[in-house]
Amino acid sequence: WYPSWNNAWIFGADADMLFDPTVKRLLYSSDAGQSWSDKLLPADTINHCVFTASQKGYLFGGAGTTASGGYYLTTDGANTWDFHPLGLPELLLGEVVNDELLFVVAASAQRSVWKVDVANNDLATEIFTADEGLIINSVNFTDVNKGYVLAFYEGLTDISYLYQTDNGGQTWQVFGPYLKLNGLTLFYNLNGFAWGDN
Repeated sequence: WYPSWNNAWIFGADADMLFDPTVKRLLYSSDAGQSWSDKLLPADTINHCVFTASQKGYLFGGAGTTASGGYYLTTDGANTWDFHPLGLPELLLGEVVNDELLFVVAASAQRSVWKVDVANNDLATEIFTADEGLIINSVNFTDVNKGYVLAFYEGLTDISYLYQTDNGGQTWQVFGPYLKLNGLTLFYNLNGFAWGDN
């Protein structure tokens, strides 16, 4: 993530620990990627990371050393992290629309998307469930109303479906099937890209 032209964050598996994919690293650059420094990660299960500003970021996971899935929030550039439990299983994905609205996908129900109302004590409400057999691998919202969910059939076929909402998840329209897509990134409205391996 590049929240500004010179501030960048990288999150992923530690290349020195490939035998254990649970070991993650968070790196930060303040010089447009010329040099990188390791930053603090909580001692918990962390699956996804999003930075919305140079000092403000979210880690999605939990249920490792914490009682439930949830998200960690930093406002000081990963020097400290505050855990926000959601009462869900371990989180696999998270999407930050703004300071008041998040969307998450949990591990044991990777067919559902929950809307998290941060201003209302992190109230999590299920707003989407994919068809039986589909697994969600990407959630993108360009604003509070317009969002997309990418899901695929695991193991059976290499096809994906794209779901779209224009009203914050009240109704959904389905598109596809497509050859298996691994991810989706949208910048605003319909501008973005999807990628796959077929």
